[in-house]
Parts: sequence; C-alpha cells; structure tokens
Amino acid sequence: MRVETKKLARAPTKRRKKWPKLRLTPTVWAKLVFWRDIGETEIAAFGVTDPADPLLVIELHLVKQQADWLNVAIDDTALADYFDEQVDLGRQPSEFARVWLHTHPGDSAYPSGVDEATFARAFGKTDGAIMAIVAAGGQVYARRNLEGPQERLSLVVDFGEQFEASDQEAWFEEYETKVERATDQVGSAWEYDAYDHAQYERDYAWELEYEQQLTQEFDLDSPWPHSSPQQGAFEWW
Repeated sequence: MRVETKKLARAPTKRRKKWPKLRLTPTVWAKLVFWRDIGETEIAAFGVTDPADPLLVIELHLVKQQADWLNVAIDDTALADYFDEQVDLGRQPSEFARVWLHTHPGDSAYPSGVDEATFARAFGKTDGAIMAIVAAGGQVYARRNLEGPQERLSLVVDFGEQFEASDQEAWFEEYETKVERATDQVGSAWEYDAYDHAQYERDYAWELEYEQQLTQEFDLDSPWPHSSPQQGAFEWW
C-alpha cells in the first residue's frame, strides 16, 4: 500500500541584520582577552588599524591609566606620549587614535552612561571613530561614528590575516606598567552632560532588536563564539 505524504512548508524566519565587521587579528584579540581576564577592573586600549583598511585592527596599545570595576581614567601625559610615539612611526591619527577598545568585568558589554559620556567627550562626532567593548562573560558591543547616524558593527577575529605568536610575559609587563588599580572611584569627574540621550534611545532599540533576532534564529544555550559563514573567521554579535 502506497501512502502519499505532503511536505510541509518551512515557516519563514527573520534574518539577522547584517552589520559591517570590525576585524581584529588573532594576536589583537588574544591580547585584549588576556588583559580583560588578568585583573578585576576595566581596562582601556587604543587599536591601530591598517592604513588601507580602517576596520582591521592590527595592533593594541595600553596607555597609563587608573581603573576600577566601572571606570577608567587615562593619564593625560601618557596619552600625549602615545600620540608622539605613533606619529614618530609615521602613522596618522586616523590610524592610531580612532578605535577605543575597553573591557567590562561583568557579563554585559552594553555601554554604560560613563562609556557614552567618555566616547562623546573624547571623540565627539569624529567620523569613523569606533567604540568596542568586550565583557568577561563573552558578550561584545561595537559601533562607529558616521557623518549621519551612528552604525552598529559586528566583531570578527580574522584568522586570514598574518599574526604573531602569543607573548603573555610581555603583555603582563605592559599591563603591570600601565594599569593601576584605583583606591578611590575614578570617572566621577566625567561630564555626563556630554551623554547623548537620543543616542541612548537608538542604542536601546538596537539592543531590543538584537535580542529578538537571537531568540528567533539562534540557540541561546550554545557557547559563543560560533562559526561564521566566512571561512577563516569567528564572529560575535
């Protein structure tokens, strides 16, 4: 007896919004995670990008700073020295002073009010300036200033790029030299008036969309990162 069966149509799924990719070399990613996990405070660093590719971070540098669990205060003299060093190497500010990466000791990578005020105060509406956050729990966040509205970015570790071997001894020495655990709360002097509340509303809408799309398309119990369709890369959203 032959039984005919009907193939059920698959319900359509909403596709995740494709954001441009901020790519880190494996060495940059490993260095950032090493610094994130070595202490109990936030750390802030500057990414150096490829002159031919403003979304490819090829180096990561700490500047002397005081940090606590919520805030980082960069030493102004050390920041000026960092600029001088990079200029002496023949680099333009657009290559070494445009990407601000920092860590959160907790699970959330979503920008705090202090993060927003710092980004607004230090970068304003500088075209192409990027804020990227990596949390201890594995979540990341990144966005870029544009001439119009700001733009969310995905974060990609690109194994297709050349990269150096791990040098944790040198990374630890750089951390010990430049990151000081604050005895008092730092960041209280940041100008919160610089915080763009309209941007907060836009970011909150992005966050809701992001969580909704994850719920619809991905298994939330699966570990991050997961493989990207792009060969030779891992991607976080």
